[in-house]
Amino acid sequence: MVSKDIQRARALEKIAAHVLANGLAKTSLRQLAAAAGISDRMLLYYFKDKADVMASALVLLLSELQGTLNAALPDTGKQAPSELFSAALELVRGETMRPYMALWLEIAAQSARGDGLARMLGNQIVTGFQAWFAARLDIADPERRDEVAAALLVAVDGASLVDFASDAQATDLAAGTLAAMLTRIETGPPRSS
Repeated sequence: MVSKDIQRARALEKIAAHVLANGLAKTSLRQLAAAAGISDRMLLYYFKDKADVMASALVLLLSELQGTLNAALPDTGKQAPSELFSAALELVRGETMRPYMALWLEIAAQSARGDGLARMLGNQIVTGFQAWFAARLDIADPERRDEVAAALLVAVDGASLVDFASDAQATDLAAGTLAAMLTRIETGPPRSS
């Protein structure tokens, strides 16, 4: 007999795949249970409620995303801000990352509408990816590194938003300008407080 934890993990993997493929719109309990191949009652046996299902699925997807990013850009080689920006933007514009970025935009939109769960998850995502950028930056001063990491997160997410909302030309134009600005940050003096 398969344990409850194993069954829950299997259901969660299927639910996470469903959420990644369909976004947040098709996430009624019935749709999530169908995606997992179980009944609504069994879904609530494995999870406390819908919020628990969604939070667990999004945490799993975030973990998968971080694994993909870490494999593509390990933190073993530190990079200048403009190089890291260009590499990260290329990654998020790729086919593998597009579903994750689309889901991230949905989470941000729900957070903007006052959804508490989306706000909590969004905060975790922002904190995690700011740290991801900071770990890869070739900036010795930790305070400065954190500032630039936050700027990179905003730049990559902003460029990704433009990429989804417009054609590639608009993103390419913005990306070139942002990379040039980041080069000036690299060569200029640290910001004074």
